[in-house]
Amino acid sequence: MQKAIRTKIERQYTQAVKDFKSGNFTSARKIFDGLVQEFSDLQDEFIPQVMVKVRVHLAMIDAREAPQHPPLKTSEDKLNQAIYHLNAGQYEPAVKLLEKLLAKDFEKAYVHYLIAIAHLRQEDPKATLEHLKKAIKLDGFYKILAYNESDFAPLTDKKEFLDLVRLTDSDS
Repeated sequence: MQKAIRTKIERQYTQAVKDFKSGNFTSARKIFDGLVQEFSDLQDEFIPQVMVKVRVHLAMIDAREAPQHPPLKTSEDKLNQAIYHLNAGQYEPAVKLLEKLLAKDFEKAYVHYLIAIAHLRQEDPKATLEHLKKAIKLDGFYKILAYNESDFAPLTDKKEFLDLVRLTDSDS
């Protein structure tokens, strides 16, 4: 293989990987597709090695663009998916799933607690306190959890939060 062709392939592949790593998947796909179209038929031991890597990256881009989600058949499936969304910073889909669980009366205290955390991360203290209050009313244990949960640290200067999590003699 000519050195100029190999250098061109290496340069394009390096740029595509750089785009991929920076999250510019459209550009990365365009370059990877171009490499496959232009060079996959060349006869050289270098080409199969590169094409394997190119196809792996293309598969990863495909997976990112069209993620496969298993069907959410049970309430536990929906709860796990909601927690996944919370952990991924996808608060709106998390809250939507959690609200569906509330409508089914599934683990209401825990669900309200999770919704409170989602609203907290969205910087909505009013909704946070509303759902936290409901969780604590359903199960006083959430008072202790909220008091010790670092997620709620931004609310520790708010009287309404402190009133919610204050332990009383009836809590012991």
